[in-house]
Amino acid sequence: MTYVLFTGICLLWGTSFLLMKLATPVFGPLTIGAGRLVGGAAALGVLLAWRRGRSRGDRRGDKRPCAAWWRPSDWPVWAGMIAMGFVFTFVAQPYLIGRLNHSGFIGMMVAFVPLFTLGWAWWMLGTRPGTRQVIGVLLGLAAMPLLVGVGLDLGLAWWELSLAVSVPLSYAWSNTLVKSRMAHVPAAVLTAVCCGVAAGLLLPVALVYEPMRWPDPATGWRAVGALAVLGVLATGVATLLFYRLIQERGPLFAGMVTYIIPVEAVLWGALDSEPVAARQVVALVGVLAAVALVQWPGRGNEHGGGGPKRVRKSQG
Repeated sequence: MTYVLFTGICLLWGTSFLLMKLATPVFGPLTIGAGRLVGGAAALGVLLAWRRGRSRGDRRGDKRPCAAWWRPSDWPVWAGMIAMGFVFTFVAQPYLIGRLNHSGFIGMMVAFVPLFTLGWAWWMLGTRPGTRQVIGVLLGLAAMPLLVGVGLDLGLAWWELSLAVSVPLSYAWSNTLVKSRMAHVPAAVLTAVCCGVAAGLLLPVALVYEPMRWPDPATGWRAVGALAVLGVLATGVATLLFYRLIQERGPLFAGMVTYIIPVEAVLWGALDSEPVAARQVVALVGVLAAVALVQWPGRGNEHGGGGPKRVRKSQG
C-alpha cells in the first residue's frame, strides 16, 4: 500500500509545477498559493464530513477526544508547519516559476528535500540513516551544482537561487516535524487544518494586493482550471496521502518522492516547449540512480530508516 501512495503522490505533485505556470498569466503568487490552499481545504473538508457521516454509530471508530489533537504544547508546532510548510513554500514556488516562466527547473529544485530531511531526521528523530541511503542522497546531491548553473543561465539572481533552495529546506523541516510531533493527529485532520489556516492567512492579502489579470478568455479559463486542479488534487489529496506516508514510513522514505517529481516536472515542461539543458539531463540520470539505490528493498530499509535508531523520551 505504501508504494501505491508513493506513486499517487508522484503523479499528482509532478504536474503541480506546470499547473502553477499555467495559472501565472492570470494570478499572482499570493493568489496561486491562496487558491490552491482553499481548494485543498475544501476537498479535505468534504472528505472529513463524509468520513464522519460514515463512521457515525460505528463503535470501532477512533475514540480519542478532539482535544488530544489541539494540545497547547503543540500550538507552536502547528504555527511552524503552517508558516514554513504551507504559506512560505506555496508563495515562493509560483513566484519563481512566474519569474522564469520555466516550471521544469523549479520542479527539479525539490530534489534537495531528501538531503535536508536526512539532516533534520537525524537531529529531530534520532534516526541514523543506513549507508546505502546516505550514498543515494549524496549521489542526488552531486547533481545539484548542475541545476544551480542552469538557474544562473536562466537569469535568476543569487538571492532567488537561495529562495529556491530554502523551499525544499522548509519542506524537509515541516515533514520531519509531522513525524516527530504530530503523529497523534490523523493525516486528514492535519492536512485540512494546515490548508484552512494557511488559506485564511493568505487569501485576504492576495485579494488586497494582487488584482487578477485576464489576457483573453482561453488563457483566463485555462488558468482558472489549472488552479482548481492544483488546489483539489495536487494540494488537498496529494498532501493527505503524503502525510499518511510520513506517519507510516517516516519522512526520509516519504521525501524520496522528490526524486521522481523533478523528472516529471521537466517532462511536463518540455511538453510545454520549455528548453531542456544538457546539464538537466545529466542531473536527471543522477537523480534516477539515487532513487534506485535508496529505494531498493533490503534489510534495515523496511521503514525508510535503515540502520540503528535512537528513541528519544517523550517531552510531554
